[in-house]
Amino acid sequence: MTAKKYDYFEEICTTSLFFKNLSEKTIKALSEVMSVKEFAPKEVIIQQFDDNKSLFFLLEGTLGVYVQEQKVSELDHFGEVVGEISLISSSQASATVMAESKAVMLVLALQEVSSLAPEALSEFANSQFKLFAAILAQRLVLTNEKARQFEKTNKELTEMKEQLEKVNQQLEVRVQQRTEELKEKNKKLELVAQENKQLVRVMCHDLNNAQAVIQMTTSRALKMFSQLSPEQQLESWKRVERASAKERVLINYVRDLNALESGKKEILLVPVKLGEIIDASFFLLQDKIVQKEIKLNISIDPLVKILSEPVSLTHSVLNNLLSNAIKFTPRGKTIEIKGESLNSDQYMLTVEDKGIGIPSELLQNLFSVSKKTSRPGTEGEAGTGFGMPLVHATMKAYGGDIQVSSVPQEQNPENCGTSFKLIFKKVN
Repeated sequence: MTAKKYDYFEEICTTSLFFKNLSEKTIKALSEVMSVKEFAPKEVIIQQFDDNKSLFFLLEGTLGVYVQEQKVSELDHFGEVVGEISLISSSQASATVMAESKAVMLVLALQEVSSLAPEALSEFANSQFKLFAAILAQRLVLTNEKARQFEKTNKELTEMKEQLEKVNQQLEVRVQQRTEELKEKNKKLELVAQENKQLVRVMCHDLNNAQAVIQMTTSRALKMFSQLSPEQQLESWKRVERASAKERVLINYVRDLNALESGKKEILLVPVKLGEIIDASFFLLQDKIVQKEIKLNISIDPLVKILSEPVSLTHSVLNNLLSNAIKFTPRGKTIEIKGESLNSDQYMLTVEDKGIGIPSELLQNLFSVSKKTSRPGTEGEAGTGFGMPLVHATMKAYGGDIQVSSVPQEQNPENCGTSFKLIFKKVN
């Protein structure tokens, strides 16, 4: 026996159940007739349906077991045995055994057993079924070990599958949410596009009217200037001035409204004393108030602070609301401005007039730029129809809200009027 073969044999005798029931003398005798053989990758060790008369003990490498050319198992443990059926039967091999990688085998050719001493030969012959059972027991141990490993692997795969399904479900939910978000954004974009188209039409109509006034007035003045009295000349220039002012107001309204809705105009919110803003708005509109003999009743806490932006609050919000209240309030009537805390975080400012009110068909579209809501005031004052949409957009930019209620004159002549409620974030 070579040194290498001896080393293999020493190790396999301590690990393989095949040698457990044999005496040391018989084991030694067997070692003399066993050999070490190397098999190249894909080399067949046992061919299915061939006669096999040898036992093979795996020392190194990996073996594949094939039935009808289909791989059914893989052997890679030191000491695993193939060809064990030859111990008890002369039937043909039931499977093909092939080296999957370079394999080193310890080979016992059963025909060599006949050369053993009579005592060893007798013990080997009498132990064949025990040896077969030992090999099967060893294989069962290995199979159980592989089964446990398979169960562990299968459990891990099941857990991974469950995790993957969970992730897939989360992804599906997220994709669905994102799809719904995109659909909602598309709807808003379509609505904005439609409103912008209508806004352009309305603006073109109103600008065209103002331009027509300017053109007709200047044309008349050029043709008949020498025939007009100084008072008539002055009135002509005033008409041009009023039409130009209307154009400027209209353009500014549309520009500010579009900037707010598109997000191009950023509003920096700061604490603002509401009483100071009301005073500023009153100062700017004082001529209109005096001209129509309107009375103002103001009842707010002069120290209360709300979160807004002072310039837009003055010009885009309060000036628009007060201008509307003045325009639709009959001469000599009263406009009330009052404030109250709704809770520790919100403050409500109410602008209420006793004017002619707003018809229901206009009220429901009051904050829409795509609907025509402008109408003359109680003394023929003109409007653009863009003031209320601008108020609404600005309040939303503040993180606040606006509510409106109205009783039209046609519905109740004795108790008509309009109330706007502005809800701000309160600064404590």
